[in-house]
Amino acid sequence: METTTARVPPLSLCPSFHAASIRNALLPLKSLISFPVKRNSVKSLELNKRYGTFSTRTKVVRCDASSNVRITQQEFTDMAWQGIVSSQDVAKENKHQIVETEHLMKAFLEQKNGLARRIFSGAGVDNSRLLAATVRFIQRQPKVHSKSTGSMLGHNLETLIQRAREYKKEHGDSFVSAEHLVLGFAQDQRFGKQLFKDFQISLQILKSAIESIRGRQSVIDNDPEGKHEALEKYGKDLTAMAKAGKLDPVIGRDEEIRRCIQILSRRMKNNPVLIGEPGVGKTAISEGLAHRIENCRRGCTSSFDEPEANIP
Repeated sequence: METTTARVPPLSLCPSFHAASIRNALLPLKSLISFPVKRNSVKSLELNKRYGTFSTRTKVVRCDASSNVRITQQEFTDMAWQGIVSSQDVAKENKHQIVETEHLMKAFLEQKNGLARRIFSGAGVDNSRLLAATVRFIQRQPKVHSKSTGSMLGHNLETLIQRAREYKKEHGDSFVSAEHLVLGFAQDQRFGKQLFKDFQISLQILKSAIESIRGRQSVIDNDPEGKHEALEKYGKDLTAMAKAGKLDPVIGRDEEIRRCIQILSRRMKNNPVLIGEPGVGKTAISEGLAHRIENCRRGCTSSFDEPEANIP
């Protein structure tokens, strides 16, 4: 069989063969080494980039025509929606085309005073170690060098959001909150389930941590996270301080303390209010009451002899 060989002149002898030609010749090779994306496995993601316009609560994340899934800002609390929006930024920063559950986890862990961080702290987990493990997983994912980074909603993240909606219904809440999304990570087959296994976080531990934070409150508005643990944020647990021996003993003020106990023992109108000029001893009365409550808990009733006062 005859073969024909063509002699190619050096590049210096081909004035028309410039850098643009080299770049165009390499485009097919770039497409070959890119990681293909199945169109039926992802959904288009359009998120509002300006959190300042969240109050309008009208932005819609539109999916492909083949999907009936709609993600609207109106069904999420502000903190949960901020996490979803920030997850797209995380994907873009790491040159990922698909926004997945690991991006949402990183967005939650980077929220200052975020509810997710408080939940994990309540579960006994170091947030910095959890964030480091999330970053390592993100860095292992393939990168896409194109302008379409962060433009697709991954199937696993879509499933997690749907699972969070189910938790919302289970708790009787009106909005999908950050704790619902955190619970969804426990069943995330892509990333969350293995992460929680590595850190020994079970679904029951998460639920206990969430219950200790939100108590019996329901999510009835778009900013419930700011109301969780309000007493811990803006007040002091004087009985805990008395138990730890951090309060000085109170001398006197017996009549005022007894009167507070009497008011607290009522069935109605049981909120004592201490009014007075600075320095007259309002804090001392509160600390004396805390001492008596703690003494009652320990069974020492000598300093708490008001018969109708039965404080558990």
